[in-house]
Amino acid sequence: MTINRGEGTLGKLNRSPEPYNKLISILSRADETLQDIQASEGTLNKLIYDKELYTKLTMLADKSVKAAEDVRELNRKITSSDGTLGMLINDRTFYDKGLSLLTRADNSVKSIEDITGKIKEGEGTAGRLLTDAELYESLNRMVEDVDALVKDFKENPRKYIKFSLF
Repeated sequence: MTINRGEGTLGKLNRSPEPYNKLISILSRADETLQDIQASEGTLNKLIYDKELYTKLTMLADKSVKAAEDVRELNRKITSSDGTLGMLINDRTFYDKGLSLLTRADNSVKSIEDITGKIKEGEGTAGRLLTDAELYESLNRMVEDVDALVKDFKENPRKYIKFSLF
């Protein structure tokens, strides 16, 4: 028989003490490791024996499942054609209209910026009113004169209107 002669895997195991010694060594180390886990206050021991930690981890797992469900629901709502974001994502016409609106708004803001820039630089009537003190004073005097004229007209209308039938 080949096993008795030490041939093949079983024959080598039967004839040599080395595999047996290695197996015993592995089992001894495994036993020591398990004893260390049971006796220690480390993480692995706590994972195995601490019921409070187990409860917390279970609650965390439950919350993670709930959070994943919430994310899926949010994703469903976002991509649904019922809402604005879904329409932006799924409806090209709606997207194009929104983009066109944004472009027009941007152009309007640029125009307003151009106008205010010109006014600040003193261009045009509004710009001259803001930057030319002499023009401002002249306009202010004219308004005061018109105000005085209206007041005088109300107080002395016959001075300004001549009415005669013949």
